[in-house]
Amino acid sequence: MPKLSITSFDVPTIWTGLGIWDACEWNGSSIPAPRQNLLKRLLSWLKKPVSLEQEHLDTADAVGRSFIEKLRPHPCYGGMDLAAINDLTAFVLAWPIKDDVYLYPWFWLPEDDLAGRSKHDNVRYDLWAEQGFLELTPGAVTDWRFVTARIKQLARIFKIRQIGFDRYGARDTVADLMEVGIEVVDTGQGFVSMNAPCRRMEELVLSKHLVHTGHPVLRWNADCTTTAQDPAGNIKLVKPNRQSGSKRIDGMVASVMAIDCIMKNTKKSMTPGCIAL
Repeated sequence: MPKLSITSFDVPTIWTGLGIWDACEWNGSSIPAPRQNLLKRLLSWLKKPVSLEQEHLDTADAVGRSFIEKLRPHPCYGGMDLAAINDLTAFVLAWPIKDDVYLYPWFWLPEDDLAGRSKHDNVRYDLWAEQGFLELTPGAVTDWRFVTARIKQLARIFKIRQIGFDRYGARDTVADLMEVGIEVVDTGQGFVSMNAPCRRMEELVLSKHLVHTGHPVLRWNADCTTTAQDPAGNIKLVKPNRQSGSKRIDGMVASVMAIDCIMKNTKKSMTPGCIAL
């Protein structure tokens, strides 16, 4: 059987201007920077929202708060990628509006030894927490009650139609969400299951119809992400070096799961109009 290979979506070289896309290594071979995964480019467009006088959402991310306030009237779909024990947990909401998909993420980490985690992963978790981009749960391991309580709060604010999740380690969390009437569905993480939503993300990115706020944790996750391809040509998201403990792709995986829920439940033109940001 042929070996799995790292592939990438075709991205015009003009989109490499951020200066942070290095060639990644896989099985000893280098992928040229212009061919780097589109997911590293997806956050290269920043459509900044205007400020709102009324701030109803409990988040210190002022830009994100304004962004999602405008999306509240519209139906949305979620993706949830849970940490094994004490790593990054991600929840992403995606709003399909005409030809665009609007994304916004939430992230959690245990608060204990945050400095050590920042040093290990070479990122400023502490700064992101101070700026409102990362929420800390009490203790040394992820407190699922904190995460589910937050998602329940978001479900009261937004019109969440469905949330996709990875069945691994998510039983208690999913049961808790289902008890309050949130529709939660298992999203396969294999090549066949992930291929269609990954391809859809490719389409959205290349056509510049994926709208976001430039959230720094999601940017970092995108920079950590590439794709693997099976012999049949199906793709899914992976880390460039699967043995690396300092790379996190949780936000990207959650984004793809949210897009998968959109694809299974809506037509592309479901919601008329657009959002002025």
